[in-house]
Amino acid sequence: MSMLETRSKISSRGDIRLSRVVPEVLSRDSRARRFGIDCPSELHWHAKEPGGDYKQKLTIKNVSTQVIKFKYKLPETSFFFLKFPDLFTLNPGMAASIDVNFRPIRSEPYDDVIEFITTQGNFFIRVIATMPEHGVKMQEHLDFGFATVKEESTRTFVLRNIGEVNAPFELLSEAPFDVHPKEGVIFPGKTMTVKISFFPTEASVYVGTIVCKQPIPRPALVMKISGIGKIPFVAISKSEVDFGTVLTGRTVNEVLCSVE
Repeated sequence: MSMLETRSKISSRGDIRLSRVVPEVLSRDSRARRFGIDCPSELHWHAKEPGGDYKQKLTIKNVSTQVIKFKYKLPETSFFFLKFPDLFTLNPGMAASIDVNFRPIRSEPYDDVIEFITTQGNFFIRVIATMPEHGVKMQEHLDFGFATVKEESTRTFVLRNIGEVNAPFELLSEAPFDVHPKEGVIFPGKTMTVKISFFPTEASVYVGTIVCKQPIPRPALVMKISGIGKIPFVAISKSEVDFGTVLTGRTVNEVLCSVE
């Protein structure tokens, strides 16, 4: 039996205790070639509530030309349940189904294996349970460009919940940038439009950040934001205006100046 990794646990005192070695789980094709058995390499439960009883069927098929006999060992953890392991006999082409029940008691990930014992050796099927995914997605940069000094300019950006559960968030900003709303909850697959304002107090380049805080252990997201405060002025494009000959009753226009 080959080994891939070692699992460890951290005690309440902070020291690391060796728990057990995780055996190698073969790919479906490798298992079929080596043992003559076709079955999935893992059973996966996702986002299951504590206190429930969630069943999956594991189908074992003999894809060899020989009669195969096998038994299995129950997982080490007490959250995956199987019937008492009887001896199975499979003729070529035959299949057997085994019920595997997952009964979580806490909202946390679970990871274990079922060991199968055959005349050709032992192999393992992984049984795992994962937590619902959390996650808010936010763009990485927003630029206001030029904005008039002591006047408010606004833009919008979108927060998107790419997870599977409600996503609470809190937005942090510093002057001259401000956001609204500053906090909220986004439902799975939904978006929320956030207004961001820029109020430059002088003609200068401004660079800041918008920080989106999420519940632990999700990391905070950071968006870089920039803008340039600009004082408006009048620019005269010509030093002299010559309308030439103009017929009576006719109007001729020329651009003399512009506001920038």
